[in-house]
Amino acid sequence: LRKLGFISMKGQSDTHLKELVKLANSYDEKGIYTLKKDTIEFKKVEETDNILLSYLVCSGTKIQRRSKCNEGFQCEEITFKDLEKMLEDDYAYSPFKFINGVRGRDNIDSGCKWLVLDIDTSEITDEEAHLLLSDINHFIVRTSDKNNPHKFRVLLELDVEVSIPDIQWKSFIHSIVSDLGLVADALPKSQIFFSYKDRDILSVLDEAPLIVKPHL
Repeated sequence: LRKLGFISMKGQSDTHLKELVKLANSYDEKGIYTLKKDTIEFKKVEETDNILLSYLVCSGTKIQRRSKCNEGFQCEEITFKDLEKMLEDDYAYSPFKFINGVRGRDNIDSGCKWLVLDIDTSEITDEEAHLLLSDINHFIVRTSDKNNPHKFRVLLELDVEVSIPDIQWKSFIHSIVSDLGLVADALPKSQIFFSYKDRDILSVLDEAPLIVKPHL
């Protein structure tokens, strides 16, 4: 890299490599570059319109549901728009595939093309968040308390499938939440969520997915 002029002949090579990786990531929209010791690793961004949905029919109160949702998840490949059918009924769900349908940190067997932001103490209402995200494809739906407009869930479509280690996941979510101006917990990949059939669904489906590369 020094001989070809990609990094300077002067100074520490690892510093120059970090700068090169940063520049490559800002320039190339088709992949992610990471520095591992003295090697630059490239991973192509996977583009697809399909998403994965793991789901399990599950009704009752939030407390009643918790004991029913550790196994038996089915996984299907659908479109982001199809999530509305799931949100219209009583389910436990996740954007990840679980090995043998068993929920667990060590049982995640996929990346994700959409994500869920769990918002419990928002200063803005669900309808205000809907306007805030009007240029991104999304669903917004209230959770266990349908009368509380400050407690809701945001489902966001992503432009590419994301597959990163657990140790990076919370930082990835924090970056997105901060950029969107929302307040949400960075939950682990193994977290499941509940839908309730008597909730109003706010949606934008004719705009663009969230661009994830700046957050990666």
